[in-house]
Amino acid sequence: MQLAPQRNPFLLREVVKLTGGNIVGDDSIVISHVAPIQDAGEGAITLVANKEAQEIAKKNKASAYIIEEKYAKDLQVNGIIVPDGREAFGIILGLFKREVIHDVTISSKATIEEDVKLGKNVSVYDYSYIASGAEIGDNTVIYPGVFIGPESKIGKDCTIYPQVVIKENVVIGDRVIIHPGALIGVEGFGFVYTDSSWQKVPQIGGVVIGDDVEIFSNTSIATGAAGPTIISNGVKIGDMIHVGHNCQIGKDSILVGQTGLAGSTILGERVKVGGQVMFAGQQRIGDDCGIMSKSLVDGDLSANEIVSGIPARDHRTDYRIKAVMQDLPELRRQVKELAKKIERLAIEEERKEN
Repeated sequence: MQLAPQRNPFLLREVVKLTGGNIVGDDSIVISHVAPIQDAGEGAITLVANKEAQEIAKKNKASAYIIEEKYAKDLQVNGIIVPDGREAFGIILGLFKREVIHDVTISSKATIEEDVKLGKNVSVYDYSYIASGAEIGDNTVIYPGVFIGPESKIGKDCTIYPQVVIKENVVIGDRVIIHPGALIGVEGFGFVYTDSSWQKVPQIGGVVIGDDVEIFSNTSIATGAAGPTIISNGVKIGDMIHVGHNCQIGKDSILVGQTGLAGSTILGERVKVGGQVMFAGQQRIGDDCGIMSKSLVDGDLSANEIVSGIPARDHRTDYRIKAVMQDLPELRRQVKELAKKIERLAIEEERKEN
């Protein structure tokens, strides 16, 4: 495998055809690369999407800028003004991304058991192990050191990075990307306590992953008990996340790193989950909900709720509670002073009565 050659430079007027927006300044300026705004110089295009970047851009060291509309005032630069700077800059990053070119070959150092079905133009690199009955779709790339279990199925145009483990009874759709170290179909955590010890409950439901899903490094997805754990189309799952057995994650939801879903948690469509969130399990989260980072969700949520805190509650209420908590030391001091005054008044009143 090797990286594709560097792209030829673009003119600013060529870039705007892809990003949309309005050009300001010289549309014939040459763009050879992208750079962070602090480092951007001649030939670079960079992003202005906050006030700090706006101030740096006033020094005008980069050749061109992608400028979010609300930060365009007072900038005398070459660039493109767009409604959403990050979206447009993402398109430009894609222009300069150097894709990996794969050798369409099956390594002699890979182990491929009997009855494996390989599609067209599949690449399998050294020391991967594909077990009996597995199926790999057209144009899929299996990096070194991947394990694919018996009768699991991987769709077309997928990329499976090194050290990924895909156990048995896993079905993966098309255009799925799984990053290094992810574990798919690990044993679900199921036990029943008998008279004398914990008895293991077999987990045989498998995992079903839809199309256009991306799973980042060191994430684990447990197999379901009777039915499958389901990851729907378009879901993005960050690094170091655990998805427990029989969870269901709805279409186009996104989960940021170090989040945990206990068993049978059901997320609706387009749910946005911040980092280090914990779901207690056996709960339903409605469509289009937002869960702020470090929240503990221990109950159901209706569609469109935005929550934060431990336990998670309406984020506006949670922010008010947190604001009040900052005043608690001073309130405590005042209460103690009032208690002392009341005590003194009580003593004085008692003396008067005597």
